[in-house]
Amino acid sequence: NLAKLQKLKVIHLDANNLNVFPEVLLQIPSLEEINLQGNQISFIAKDLDEIKNLKSLNLSANQLNDLGELEFPKQIKYLELQQNSIRKLPDGLFRSKNLEFLNVSQNNIREISPKVKGLKNIVSMNLANNNLKDIPVEIKQLKNLKTLILTGNPIEKSTIENLKTLLPDTQIYF
Repeated sequence: NLAKLQKLKVIHLDANNLNVFPEVLLQIPSLEEINLQGNQISFIAKDLDEIKNLKSLNLSANQLNDLGELEFPKQIKYLELQQNSIRKLPDGLFRSKNLEFLNVSQNNIREISPKVKGLKNIVSMNLANNNLKDIPVEIKQLKNLKTLILTGNPIEKSTIENLKTLLPDTQIYF
């Protein structure tokens, strides 16, 4: 029984044909890294934040589309959600003050909330290959942002030029 592994720090269950997030993981608060890449997961328990020490979560290449009111653990630093069908990033994500690396490329995201300003420690944000036409002005508050990837989005050149002014110390790929 996995729940008995109370000192487990890392678990890799990538490419295992899982179609739900293994809720037993919520009972292992010592987990720091979870890799569930390449499964068929379409739903995540909203109490993901019970995994108090979780720093790295890879849910790329799954079938996620609605993250609802998902709350992320306070310690999360690396979040990989690329290659899903996500339409909207949950507000809970923007309360992840320790998040440094976010990859949500290759989804169906149409807008980024002004609440993005809550990602105080974000260093790299990959938003490539979505349906973004604009980025909120609040992104200028992300003082640690070094890399912003926007390739493959229907963003106008004037919007990119404006972003370069707002984020003079950020490398922007478009």
